[in-house]
Amino acid sequence: MSEADPLGFEGFEPRDERRREALFTLANGHLSLRGSAPELSVLEDDGTCYPGLYRAGWYDRSPRRVVDTEAHLSALIRLPDPLGLNLGSTERWHDPRARPPRDYRCLLDLQTGCLSRYFEVAIDDLVVSVSEQRFVSAADPQLIVLRWTLRSLGAAAALRLRATLDAGVTNGLIERNAAYEGRRLTTLQRLTSATGAAVRVAPQCGQGEASVATLLLSDQPLAWRASLQGERLQHDAGVFLMSGQGLTLEKRIRVSGGPSAEGVDCEAALARLAAQATTTFAELQQAHAAVWRTRWSGLQLKTAPSLQRKLEFGAFHLLQTVDHQGESDQGLPPRGWQEGYFGQIFWDEIFALPWLVSHFPEAARGLLNYRHRRLDQARERARRHGWRGALFPWRSGADGAEETPPYQYFPLSGHWIRDHTHLQHHLGMAVAYNAWQYYLATGDLAFLGGVGGDLILEVARCCASQARFDENLQRYRIRGVIGPDEYHNAYPGAATPGLDDNAYTTLLAAWTLECARRVLDLLPAPRAHALGERLGLETTEPRQWASIASALYLPFREDGVLDQFSGFGDLLPAPPAWLADGGSPRLDWWLEARGDSCDRYQLSKQADTLTALHLLPPTELQRLLRRLGYRLAPTAERRTLDYHLARLSHESSLSKTVCAGALAAYDTDASWAFFGDCLDTDLGAAADSGVREGVHLAAMAGVLDVLQRHYLGLWPTPDGLRVQPAPPPALPATRLQLRYQGSQLQVSWEPPRLAVRLADPEAAPVRLLTEEGHFELSGTKSWTWQRQ
Repeated sequence: MSEADPLGFEGFEPRDERRREALFTLANGHLSLRGSAPELSVLEDDGTCYPGLYRAGWYDRSPRRVVDTEAHLSALIRLPDPLGLNLGSTERWHDPRARPPRDYRCLLDLQTGCLSRYFEVAIDDLVVSVSEQRFVSAADPQLIVLRWTLRSLGAAAALRLRATLDAGVTNGLIERNAAYEGRRLTTLQRLTSATGAAVRVAPQCGQGEASVATLLLSDQPLAWRASLQGERLQHDAGVFLMSGQGLTLEKRIRVSGGPSAEGVDCEAALARLAAQATTTFAELQQAHAAVWRTRWSGLQLKTAPSLQRKLEFGAFHLLQTVDHQGESDQGLPPRGWQEGYFGQIFWDEIFALPWLVSHFPEAARGLLNYRHRRLDQARERARRHGWRGALFPWRSGADGAEETPPYQYFPLSGHWIRDHTHLQHHLGMAVAYNAWQYYLATGDLAFLGGVGGDLILEVARCCASQARFDENLQRYRIRGVIGPDEYHNAYPGAATPGLDDNAYTTLLAAWTLECARRVLDLLPAPRAHALGERLGLETTEPRQWASIASALYLPFREDGVLDQFSGFGDLLPAPPAWLADGGSPRLDWWLEARGDSCDRYQLSKQADTLTALHLLPPTELQRLLRRLGYRLAPTAERRTLDYHLARLSHESSLSKTVCAGALAAYDTDASWAFFGDCLDTDLGAAADSGVREGVHLAAMAGVLDVLQRHYLGLWPTPDGLRVQPAPPPALPATRLQLRYQGSQLQVSWEPPRLAVRLADPEAAPVRLLTEEGHFELSGTKSWTWQRQ
C-alpha cells in the first residue's frame, strides 16, 4: 500500500490480487463488481484473481449434500464474468503473472466511485500503455462501464485484442465452503452479435432470471470476430498502431433482471445497450459521479486527512452496498455483496443502522423492511419452538428460513463440525433495537405504529416466551442459547448445545421488553389500539413483559464482575499466548485439530458481554441494571471491562469496534487504540487475510458509530438528543453533520471544545439533554462543552 495514497497500489502483486479486488470492489446497491484485472479474465485461471459480479439479494438454494445432510442454503449467485479484455502481440497475450507490467498503478477515487489503473505492456516488438477507468453506475443501477485508452509507446506494431463474457462461472471464492458451493446458474440463452454478447441465466433453485450483456465500442473501426468457446462468448480483433498512436476501447455491461424478474431476452438486452451507444463515456461518468456527490453531501465529515480517508473508505463501502431508495428487498451482508458467508444476512446492521438513520434514513428503512417482510416466517419459527411472537433466524437470505449451515469445515483437521450458531436468538433483539433507533432519529410515529411496532412487539413476545421462572433463584432465566461469542456453543461434555444466562442476550431481552412497553405508551391511543389489534395482543401481555423485564437473572461473580454466561468463570484459563493479537491459525480450528475445544476455556472470539456497553450509553445501562435489581458500582464496571478484555482473542472483526465503543466512557486511551486498529481492519490486512472474501462492513460502520455516538456523544432519545461527549485526547479536530427528527445539526470538535448548532437557523428547535439539564437549540444559538 502506497504511503502517499492509502487507497492506491503500485506494482502488480499476484499474491495480493484477491485482497485488492475486495478492497476495490465497486457497487451501486444493486450490482457489485470485484476490482479484478480484466486481462486475467481472458487468460487461463490459476487462482490469482476472482472476477466476481453479483446482484444484491439474489440467491440460489440448490441442494448440497454435506456429511449426512442435504442442505438448502441461500448462496449469493456469482453472475457471468463480463470483464474479460486483453491485448497482445501476434505471438502472445499480455500476462501480468508471467511478466509484470511496468509502472503499474491502481487507484480508487472515493469521491466519484471510480477505479483507475495505469500500466505499460512490453511484448515482443509491442510497447503499449493502458489507462483504464471503470465504474458501476449509481445513476443507472443496471450499468457498468469499462474504458481502456491504449497508446503505442514504441515502434509501429500489430496489436491483438480479445474480449470475453464467461457464463461458465461457479461459486468458488472460499475454498472451505467448496462442498456448499459450485455451479449456481443455469444458462438459458446465449447470443453474440458483431460487437455484442449476451447470456440469460437463472438460479438452479430459486426465483428470477437475469441477462448479462456486453457491447464493445471504439474510436476507430475494428473488425471483431465473434465465437463461442464452450460457455465463453468471445470477440477477437486486430489493429495496427503507429508509433504514438492511440486507441480508445469501451466495454459497456448491462445486467437486467434479478430475484423477482421474468425472463430477459438476450436480443432485447443487446438492443438496449445499442440504443445507448451514442451516449458518451463522459456523459455516463458525469451522471454517475453526480449521484455519488449527493451521497457524500449527506456525509459531511471533516477531520485529519489520514483519519478522514480511512473513515471515508468505510463509509464508501457501506454507502455503495445499501439501496438508498430503500425499495429493494435486501439486507446488509457482513462482507458486502460477495461470497463471504454466502452473502447471507446476520446481525451486522446493528452496527450500521444507528449511523445510517442519522445520515441516510431511507437506506436504513429499507433494511428494516427486509426484516418486516420476513416477519411471518419468524412468527412460524417461534411457534415451532412453542413460543409466541417472532424468532428471527441467525442467518437469512432469500426468505425467512434459517440459513446456518449444518456443518462447518475445519481446514486444519479436515473435519466437519456441527454448527450450532442458529441458537443465537439475540438477532431478534438486534432487529428491535434497530427499529427503535430509526424511530428515535426520525420521530416517525407512523413507522412506530406500523413496521417498527410490529418488529419490536413481536420480538418482545418471543423474549417473554423464552424466559422461564426459576423457583430457586426467584428470577426468570433465558437458557440454551449462544451469545455473540461463537467460541462457546455448549458446556464441556454436555450432550446438547446452548448456554444459560448469556449476559448480552439477557440484557438485550430486558431492554426489548421495556422498549415494547414504551412503544405502546408513546403511540396515541388509537394507534396503540390498532397495533395491538393487528398483533392480537392480550391485555395481560404488557404487564407480563414488565414483570419479566424487572426479574431476569444475570450471572454476576462474587467480586461484582458481570460474567459472560453462567459457568464461564469455571472454565479453564486460556494461556496468554493463545490470546496474542494476530495469532494464526484460528483458535477454534487449532484446538479442534488437537482434539480440544474452545468450549473448555475462558476465551472469547469477540467482545460478547461488552457489546451491551457499546450499544447502550452508560446511563441507560445503569438504569436497566437498577430495574433488574442489580448494581454495577464504578469499580465493578472497571473490573468487568478488564476481566473480559483479558479473555478476548479478537478473532472477529467486530470485537475491536465493540471495545472501542464500550471503553469510550471508561478508558479513552484504550478506546482510541482499538479505534485505530479498527480503521486498519481491511486496509492494513495481510494478503492472505479474510479480506479476500469481502470487506468487513459492520466493523467499518461501527467505527463511524463510535465516532458519532461515543466520542462526540450524540445519543437520540424519545425526549431529545442526549449529548454525552467523551472525546479521546488524541481525537483531532472533527466536524460532522447529522439529521435528528427533521433537523440538520452541525457538530464541531475543536479540542478542547465541542459545539452543536442547527445547520439551518429556520429549522425546528431541537432539545438537547446535557449533564447541566435541558438546552433548546434554535436559531443561531449553539451549545458548547469543554473538556476539563
